[in-house]
Amino acid sequence: MNPMTVYETADSMKTEDGARFTASLEKLATARIAVERVTVACPGDIPDGEVRDIVTEEGLSALPAAEYGGVAVCTGAYPTDQELADFLDVPDGILSVNRNRGPAMANDIPPACGIRPR
Repeated sequence: MNPMTVYETADSMKTEDGARFTASLEKLATARIAVERVTVACPGDIPDGEVRDIVTEEGLSALPAAEYGGVAVCTGAYPTDQELADFLDVPDGILSVNRNRGPAMANDIPPACGIRPR
């Protein structure tokens, strides 16, 4: 099981940010770090959990959304290289940035890119 899953639409994959994220994932693959990508057409394509609740409430405009260890950490944008480096404990030199902090723990996951309070 991958610690991070990104739910996205076919349209979000075609954006400039989607292309940047794809390039980052290719770099992560060289370090054998996998991030699961799931293309979503409706909220039912997402397993039960926080991301599905957010997409059910806000619609597909909440995508892309990232989930780390079962917790929604990013909605409305792809994770940045900094967020990937920090959450996935990426070795320095793989992405455009190095880690700023240690990997997140299950009880230590701060909200990241674009999580809005409900």
